[in-house]
Amino acid sequence: MAFKRLLEGGYPVHEAFMHISIRSKKMQREYQEGCKQYSMAELKTIIRLIAQFDLKLRSLKSPLHSTIVQWGREPGNRIIFKYKL
Repeated sequence: MAFKRLLEGGYPVHEAFMHISIRSKKMQREYQEGCKQYSMAELKTIIRLIAQFDLKLRSLKSPLHSTIVQWGREPGNRIIFKYKL
């Protein structure tokens, strides 16, 4: 959100990346793509949903944490949220 906010505030792209300390070209591409795909309201919703998921995950018994995280990393597995952006 900070990057998108800087761009909306008139910062040039390269200065916005310097301001938030993103130097990797790969990360810069990902940030730019995210800004193209999502509005500020959608980004806020995504962050809120991630925080809610994190809270729920942390409330589970600890042996389940690594199992759930590992499952989400396996190719073909996608966590489907019941929420709409």
